[in-house]
Amino acid sequence: CAGTIRNLRTKLRLSQAQLAARLNCSAMAVSRWERGLQEPPTRCLLEMGIMAGRTHGWTLWNLAGITIGDARLMVNGPA
Repeated sequence: CAGTIRNLRTKLRLSQAQLAARLNCSAMAVSRWERGLQEPPTRCLLEMGIMAGRTHGWTLWNLAGITIGDARLMVNGPA
């Protein structure tokens, strides 16, 4: 999880403080997640999954306990 979060932040060209602001949390929390000291709350995993997009969001949504079917609904909306 730690590497995934760091990779996402780097890909989006955000500082820890900028990612924290988008997630409504502290930069210290982002730092702890990236160092593997703490797991992000589910709402942050979901939001980061949305930021990551369809291809890379699955990993974060899976960590949040979201099934692929539920993630598809989140991304695509109901059929």
